[in-house]
Amino acid sequence: MINDKQPANLPGDLLWGVAAIADYIGRERRSVYYLISKGVIPAKKLGAKTICARRSEIDRALTQGADRSKR
Repeated sequence: MINDKQPANLPGDLLWGVAAIADYIGRERRSVYYLISKGVIPAKKLGAKTICARRSEIDRALTQGADRSKR
């Protein structure tokens, strides 16, 4: 059986920078900073300015958030 989903640890799963995250979720950069600060989007800060996040974790977090809002 072939798994169409990529494992979450692949380098292609990483988004580097707030601009890349914003493009991925279709939001403004300022909104991404806000969502990260509130813990809605799981992201890591590397050094003083660089922020990265995994596509798989963003998808999971936003899906869970949408599921919670339906209750």
